[in-house]
Amino acid sequence: MTESDETCWTMVLAAARGDAPARQAFALLYMDIVRAYLGSRWRGRPLQRRTEDAVQDVFFECFRQGGALDRLERDGDATFRTFLYSIVKNVARRFEERRGEGVATTALGEEAGLLPAMGPTPSVAFDQAWARSMVARARERQRREAEAAGPTSLRRIELLDLRLGEDLPIREIAARWQEDAAVLHAEYRQARADFQRALRTEVSFQGVRGEAAIEKECLRLLSLLGGAA
Repeated sequence: MTESDETCWTMVLAAARGDAPARQAFALLYMDIVRAYLGSRWRGRPLQRRTEDAVQDVFFECFRQGGALDRLERDGDATFRTFLYSIVKNVARRFEERRGEGVATTALGEEAGLLPAMGPTPSVAFDQAWARSMVARARERQRREAEAAGPTSLRRIELLDLRLGEDLPIREIAARWQEDAAVLHAEYRQARADFQRALRTEVSFQGVRGEAAIEKECLRLLSLLGGAA
């Protein structure tokens, strides 16, 4: 199976079967997302001290025999993001019930205990962490492809890093590189197109189906990060 044939389900199902590298890749990809949700949900509450325990419980629930990954149904329109969100939310509820916080949480809703000034709600924190992860994976994919393609593509990566990472205008980069600004504008457009293609690949990897749905999800991810990338 080639990389283009793989989806996250390939990794997920291998992890469910006990494949150690797949489990390590699974945890590396999703751990910060799980931690972001729990940290936001329990900010300022006693359970905040149990965040890392709950993170481990999420992955235990995924990997244990008869656990969430074993029961996973891939049919239908559900994406892996939806699946992971339901797992972390259920684990959080169990922790709250053990501490007798379940009634308060139910009464106040999913965003219990949070004030807007204290930061994003748990669902938003989850989505923002997911977006950061997908964009980072897309940038890494773009860089790998550029390294394989050669110096011209690598130059576009450097241009994108300067324009977005350091917020330098094209005219300033052109002066620094002693290049025609019009040429760099064209290269920058191509670099952004390369990134968009890489991001679409990552979104597809996560189980989003159909060109329209993939494009919509890409726009959603970028909007969560303020449109950067």
